[in-house]
Amino acid sequence: MDNSRFQPASRLGKKLYLPLIVLAIISLVGAGVTVYFANHTLIPEYEDLPVAFAAVVMIVTVALVAWSIRSVARNVITPIDELRVGVNQLSRGIFDHTIQVSTHDELEQLAHDFNMMSAALFEAQQALADAAAENAP
Repeated sequence: MDNSRFQPASRLGKKLYLPLIVLAIISLVGAGVTVYFANHTLIPEYEDLPVAFAAVVMIVTVALVAWSIRSVARNVITPIDELRVGVNQLSRGIFDHTIQVSTHDELEQLAHDFNMMSAALFEAQQALADAAAENAP
């Protein structure tokens, strides 16, 4: 069986998978412990323990979901939005706009390549303007 489709091929993929894997593990452990306590409560004073534990697991799960959403937003959505703004600036002829993305993954490399492309377009535009000025009567 080919497991390559289950392994993220990039750092960005790992950033997306990590919060989801942590969330899944915590949820499974919490569900397992809750079921264990529900089936093994022999002391009457602890009959409400599974319900209390389930509430704690639910609160932890909600906190982990919030962390996962924040992590994805910080590592993926914000850099993509920066790139979108840069493309918009470039399409309006603003070639000196640079994109600052520090994610240490493919998005950072894409931003760097975009900045290089933008600088090359700026230099080409300047060369054309200089050539036109030299050839003007």
